[in-house]
Amino acid sequence: MIGGVAIERFESWLLALAGKTGSEKARRPEATLTELGVNTTAEMVELVESVGLDRIPEDAGSLRSWIERARAMLGQST
Repeated sequence: MIGGVAIERFESWLLALAGKTGSEKARRPEATLTELGVNTTAEMVELVESVGLDRIPEDAGSLRSWIERARAMLGQST
């Protein structure tokens, strides 16, 4: 297990992956996902697969930390 949890919700990390700033402070990230047309698990997977990690905003600290831990545990460089 990599460790770490999404702040405040998993949906916040999805918004960060979509390049949205302020995602970790969003009160209703699922509403913004709906506006982006991301409603189902399949659409969430499609979003993750379609974006690169270079689009993550600087203010998505918990997601960036999790990715760093994942890379370290999996032996991948940044």
